[in-house]
Amino acid sequence: MPQREPAGDQGNARKRFRERVVAERRAKTLAADIAFDLFVLSQYARDDGTLRGTRDGPRSWWDEKQLAAFLGWSSVKSFYTHWQRWKKDRWVEDSRPKNRGRMERWLVAERTGKP
Repeated sequence: MPQREPAGDQGNARKRFRERVVAERRAKTLAADIAFDLFVLSQYARDDGTLRGTRDGPRSWWDEKQLAAFLGWSSVKSFYTHWQRWKKDRWVEDSRPKNRGRMERWLVAERTGKP
């Protein structure tokens, strides 16, 4: 499992993610519509980059239906298609807990690995 960003004064992953979106948009390596969707998605992330609500626990993670609604999409299938593309481009990550609970999703503040 990828290492998650530390919370608190050690760094704000959501802020760094948004700065990365702006930098790639200015470099014209990211389309405006994708940048907009990623910014909207980041509005629902915690400072550590996790896509969760304000509560703690396994039910605090936003599910596909909630995230699709936040993005203004009526189709979970559309969300899933976009999510897979963002994941392939290393904008986001996810993992399924062993107990088959809600999918855990988070923003990726720094791109690593192959371009």
